[in-house]
Amino acid sequence: MTAINKLLVLGFCSLLLMNTTHADKVRCTNPNGTTFNEISTCLYEDYQYYDKQLNVVYKKKLSSLSSYKKNKLKQSELKWIKTRDRECNALVDELNYGKESHFAATECKTDMTKERIEFIKNYK
Repeated sequence: MTAINKLLVLGFCSLLLMNTTHADKVRCTNPNGTTFNEISTCLYEDYQYYDKQLNVVYKKKLSSLSSYKKNKLKQSELKWIKTRDRECNALVDELNYGKESHFAATECKTDMTKERIEFIKNYK
């Protein structure tokens, strides 16, 4: 990877972290980490937090729905998981952007999970 590509990836990752820091409280133990492992761990902890929130909201919503609506939501959830994984995993491109491209994939999963939480909260 060229020096310019590395700088672009690092700049992009910095923007992701700044966006997460200012938009919501970062849910990790070391939000100011600077190494690959520290940043990766922080982003993953943030994703895990919202994934757990999604599971809570999903279970609560299922308990309040008719059988028909439950089945529709379950089908929707399975499709959404496949879409989330396909779209976010497509962002990983170590050949062109290095291992830091995993940051974008994790941030994508976090953002999509936050959106899904709101969707399920409003599902009727």
